[in-house]
Amino acid sequence: MNKMINRFKICDFRFYPYLESVFVRLPERVQERVLNDTRFQILTDEDILSVCVLRYEFRAPVKVLIYLSSKILAKPAYQIIYSIAHEIAKYILSVVKTETEFHEKDIEDLLMQWGFEKEVEAVRNGRVITESEAYKMG
Repeated sequence: MNKMINRFKICDFRFYPYLESVFVRLPERVQERVLNDTRFQILTDEDILSVCVLRYEFRAPVKVLIYLSSKILAKPAYQIIYSIAHEIAKYILSVVKTETEFHEKDIEDLLMQWGFEKEVEAVRNGRVITESEAYKMG
């Protein structure tokens, strides 16, 4: 799997375990679609996005660029995995559907089908807590 995700321009190698965790859980057809579509690219940084972009040339024009900021690495693992899988789900939905925008429920339903139930539930619970009046009041 590591060789396969090496096609992405990963400047910050701390993302590899999370990317691998997401890709091994994706359905095989989704893995193949994402890994073989050179128009889809994941880019991460260590410090500055521009340094990383200037360092790499892309072999084909990039249509979908997913940028993962290293700041997300301070979040819990479930949030990082969810964020990566969420972006891949949005990409897959854009390929499959003719609509350009999707509801969050469509994306999360797809993630649930792919086996990311634990991450989706954790994010949903976090949303419920942060949107509560008690949380807002401090």
